[in-house]
Amino acid sequence: MKVFSLQGKVLVAVSAGCGLGVVLSFFFARMGFPLLVHIPLALAAALSLSVLLVGLFTRQTHLRINALQSGMLNLLDSDYSTSIVPGHADELDETVKLYNQVVDKLRRERQALYQRELLLDTVIQNSNLALLLTDSHQRIVYANSQASEFFTKGEAVQGLFLSQLMEKLPESIRDMLAAEKDGLFSLFENESTEVYHLSTGRFVLNAEQLTLYLFKQLTRDISQKEIETWKKVIRVISHELNNSLAPISSMANSGRLMLEKNQIDKLGMVFETITERSLHLQGFIEAYIRLAKLPEPNMEAANWHNLIARLQQHFSFSIRGELPKTEAIFDVGQIEQAIINLLKNAHESGSPVDDICLSVKQSKNIEICVLDRGKGINNTALENMLLPFYTTKPNGSGVGLPLCREIIEAHGGKLIVLQRERGGIEAKLVMPLLSLA
Repeated sequence: MKVFSLQGKVLVAVSAGCGLGVVLSFFFARMGFPLLVHIPLALAAALSLSVLLVGLFTRQTHLRINALQSGMLNLLDSDYSTSIVPGHADELDETVKLYNQVVDKLRRERQALYQRELLLDTVIQNSNLALLLTDSHQRIVYANSQASEFFTKGEAVQGLFLSQLMEKLPESIRDMLAAEKDGLFSLFENESTEVYHLSTGRFVLNAEQLTLYLFKQLTRDISQKEIETWKKVIRVISHELNNSLAPISSMANSGRLMLEKNQIDKLGMVFETITERSLHLQGFIEAYIRLAKLPEPNMEAANWHNLIARLQQHFSFSIRGELPKTEAIFDVGQIEQAIINLLKNAHESGSPVDDICLSVKQSKNIEICVLDRGKGINNTALENMLLPFYTTKPNGSGVGLPLCREIIEAHGGKLIVLQRERGGIEAKLVMPLLSLA
């Protein structure tokens, strides 16, 4: 037991009081005081000295306990600036040191958190995104400066209900916010049409459901992409027109010379060439029309065995695994066209026919895979092959895979094209499993 501990101090005080009582009792007895008198006097003196010494010895302890209590109250008020001076060798010394360590750690963590929050707020406030955050009651709990400028020309929107804000917004924004879906919408601003993209997301914070809305202006990006796309279209169309019209013009001139020389028997070859190039040009134009005028999917029940039977009338391929026994819901005509395009690419890849196969998996999603062992493609072509009008084929139009992507994205899915390890391509159509209900 430590002498300077609280227990030691109390023991010293009690011992001193007892010693004083014994001394006084012996003294009063020598002085001839009656027993009933000197014993109470000795006890009173001993008790008084013990109380005085206990109070004196524990005064610093009480002060430190009060300091700890005040520090704890400060922590409850989120005040981490209070520390307690250590230095007394008692039981509370370790507690005081531990308290100071806790306060110092909380202070440093709060400063670090504040710096991160300040950095995040600076990034959000200087972002070109308009950001809204709403709670489970659709009340706006956070909005950056871009959002205030976008929605209310600088007026504060934090604290408003989303329904109040929507009353003042154009119909295109109201429809997007009500649907809570990602997508593009247009606004007529400053005598021009501006294009925006809305992204929405939900998450839970402190057991409360929050919804995040992000608005990004895409006018400049889309304009640049449109210009690039038009340049590609013009280049491809010019190339195809020249490839078709030049032979047609040449053969027409040759036909005119044959008529002048009365070589009518040779005109058949001229007309065949003109017809072949005309049909090629017609097919080229029809491919672009299909890409530009893709209708909305007509969802209906599809039987896998019937679909595969129709596909096998166009191309030869084998089935990998078993076909699903239950029907699926999608636009049969569009999905059939997408698979035909993938099978056509597989046959044109140089793959042996026996290595071209198709598989269908149906669980939470529908996965339709077309695999081949052709020459494959390089990484640059793999990155660009889903772009409209991009082709690596000498006579390709660059609309086959983009059309497949348009079809599968209209079904809420995606097209994935991968290189296979031992050569060849794996093209996969992935879309959600739907029901007619």
